[in-house]
Order: sequence, then C-alpha cells, then structure tokens
Amino acid sequence: MNDADVVICPAYLIIGIIPAMMGLGTGAVHDYFETVASRYGYDSSHFPWAWLRHQESKALESLLDQIESPCHRALDLGCGQGYYLRKLLIQRAEEVVGLDISPAMLAQIELPNVIARQGDFTSPLCGFSADYKFDLLFCAGALEFAPNPQTVIENVGQLLRPGGHFILLAPRKGLLSLGYQAFHRSHGLPIQVFSQAYLTQVCRRQGLLLKVSRRVTPFNLAFRFLRE
Repeated sequence: MNDADVVICPAYLIIGIIPAMMGLGTGAVHDYFETVASRYGYDSSHFPWAWLRHQESKALESLLDQIESPCHRALDLGCGQGYYLRKLLIQRAEEVVGLDISPAMLAQIELPNVIARQGDFTSPLCGFSADYKFDLLFCAGALEFAPNPQTVIENVGQLLRPGGHFILLAPRKGLLSLGYQAFHRSHGLPIQVFSQAYLTQVCRRQGLLLKVSRRVTPFNLAFRFLRE
C-alpha cells in the first residue's frame, strides 16, 4: 500500500481500493447507495426501519454473546454507515474493519479506531491479502445485494481463521419476502432471498459449520457459523 491508497479522515481511516480492480461506480448497488447515503441514516432511524433494525440487532447481539473465544480482528461485510460497527462490533474486537462498495456510505461512519475500507465483497478475498485473517466476520443485510452470493461465502471461508465465527443476517425466502424484493426492485435493485437449507449448504462447502440459526422476523434469518 502506498500513500495514494490511504486517505486520513477525522476519527477513522478509509483505505481506497483501485476502482479498475473492483469495478466500482458501474453497479446498480453502488450507484443506489451513493445516491441515498445522505438520507439513509435518517430514514433507517424511523418506523418501520427502526423497529426492524431493533429486532435484528437484538438477535445478532445474542449470537455474538455466545462467542467465548477472544476476537482480535473483525470484519463487517457491507457495513454501510457503520450501524453494527458502532452498536455491536467495536467493543468486541481489538481491530475492526468495515467494508462497503459505497464511499458516500463509508464517509458517514466517523468512528474512532475503525478501518473503513472501500471495496467489493464479491471480488477475490474482498481485496485483502491471503494471509490477512479474521476472528469474526459479520454480514447483516448485505448478502442479498450480491449478484452471486456464493462468491461472498467463498471469501468468508478464505478470510476466516479456523475457529473463527461468521454471523449472518439474510432475508428468508417466502411469501413475505416478495414485498422486500418488490421494494428494492422499484429502485432498480433485483435482490436475492434465501432458504436456510441453501445458506447452510453453501457455507458448509466452505468449511463453515452451522451452530445456531433463528428466525428474527417472519422474513429474515440470523445465523452463527463456525470455521472448521
């Protein structure tokens, strides 16, 4: 990494990934979140999104509380404006990294001791070197935006050290998920929804063993996987 790759911002650090490598600025997801970043925090703090986030946060916190091993390094995939970095992760790890494709979303984080990294979680190893391992990977409300979710799970398997944990929140396939899909489709974002069987199988192929799963609301699921 050279000086051109790093921009020091108040209270946090953004590590810029070369756009030509990541394909940034061309995808619908990137463009959408660049557009809504300025109002995203306000919208998500009001009903119904605030209620939904509260339910999700309680479930994810309970899964994190089950982890007894020390956490030196944690990564939030699709961290957005850092809601879960702030609420759940910075007090649990010595080094916390947030990865997101949208620079405008990352610019809202402003958390001390957080590395905010611009990049694509579907790119090989999410842009990290092969020897850069994590004790905890966290992905809440982001996997559905990946055109091929299996590539994200492959990255999780490669970035997570043996004995590490993967916390995942994802929309559950079913009738109620049709409304969630319709909402995002109206903004030009065709998203994925998942069955528990599919996620368990895909994760298992990457050495991720399901330890706990729970339905958070009628339309989403939370999981804790262990890297063997």
